[in-house]
Amino acid sequence: ENMAGWRAALLSLLEYDTLKTVHIKSKTVGIMFRTLQLLILGYVIGYAIIYEKGYQTVDKPVPSLLTKVKGVAYTCSSNKTVEPCENMYVWDPTDYVIPAQEESAVFIMTNFLNTPNQRQGVWDEDPSTKLPLSGSAKVWFCNSTAVNSTECPSLAVSRNGLLSGSCNVKTNRCKIRGWGPVESKDADEATQVAGAPSQFELDMAKSFTIFVKNNIFFPAFNKAFVNVGPPTEVDLTSCAWSEDNDKCPIYQLGDLLARAGFTDYSLSGDDGNPMIGGGVFMLQLSYNCDLDKNDEACYPSSIFKRIDSPDSYGYNFRFGHYSQENNVTVRNLYKAYGVRLVFAVTGQAGKFNIIPLLISFGSGIGLLGLATVIADMLVTKVLGKRKFYNSVKYEVIDADGSDYEDYVEETEHLILGPRIDGQRSP
Repeated sequence: ENMAGWRAALLSLLEYDTLKTVHIKSKTVGIMFRTLQLLILGYVIGYAIIYEKGYQTVDKPVPSLLTKVKGVAYTCSSNKTVEPCENMYVWDPTDYVIPAQEESAVFIMTNFLNTPNQRQGVWDEDPSTKLPLSGSAKVWFCNSTAVNSTECPSLAVSRNGLLSGSCNVKTNRCKIRGWGPVESKDADEATQVAGAPSQFELDMAKSFTIFVKNNIFFPAFNKAFVNVGPPTEVDLTSCAWSEDNDKCPIYQLGDLLARAGFTDYSLSGDDGNPMIGGGVFMLQLSYNCDLDKNDEACYPSSIFKRIDSPDSYGYNFRFGHYSQENNVTVRNLYKAYGVRLVFAVTGQAGKFNIIPLLISFGSGIGLLGLATVIADMLVTKVLGKRKFYNSVKYEVIDADGSDYEDYVEETEHLILGPRIDGQRSP
């Protein structure tokens, strides 16, 4: 039996399948087949060519961005609800936009922790740090007054500097050599609570405006566009971007955050308040330029989204301002929190070209063959007369056996006439 099975398998390799045309006179089958053809033609012409502009050649933009932030805010050394405000400090964009320009992004500081008048020397480590953290954040605990003891090995790395080798037995922490007084962890945590004095006055910060000038160039068409409308349509001294005024490139910070899904300013920094703990947002400028309709101007749609993870909200970093006092370098240390806005320019431009049109149309003609495949499957597998259609469409012949001999005899009979006693009739 195994040998017979192998023999049948090998012989099957020497067989050949050819297409057989069966003309079916059936209104049901005919309507079904033409409907399939019309659906495929509708997809090719209506969707692939017209809707998806399969008749156009496309190009991606080469973008350039310029951003300018405007607005002022103030901070006080005490709670801003108390009048008069103590030690008011007014901030303008030169103070809170850090750095002044960067590639495809802008950072706006809205909250900060200031550790002023730091100098190089030997200082107490931060007493508010509760746990002996590991690595570069490690704080060394001690009880000994001995110099350079095993508890405070000299020049070992601590949270805010290198160990000096001595211990402060009052705080039970090793002293450090570096910049001091050191930054307070308790003060940093207090900074991230709504209402802290170091936060910008909320309504003023929300009204900050961001001018985003976006020049794009399409090399394939030698066309350049800018997202700023003409002076006859856009007044840059007073306009603000909206869906109804998309030719104005000026965005309000509060409106941008709201469109990205953030509205609850009562939250703390840990809960995702970008004005307190910082946050990362994306402004996507998406172009879809149809140069067949208008090759003089093209304006983007604006999409807003918060992109820092809910598992780790926030954005902050440290920087210092340096000065000289009596030949001694003094540093004001800032830990800055704020909104980092990242820009993404996407999209394309399209223009008529005969080559993509022919390619799209040729692909559609090829898809018409799918109508025949589907119709054959329905006729032989689904319709009520499927067994009849299947018996007519599929036929198996033995070209090396009796089928061929019968065919030869039938052909001779039709051409030469029947045999009489083994002889052909004259």
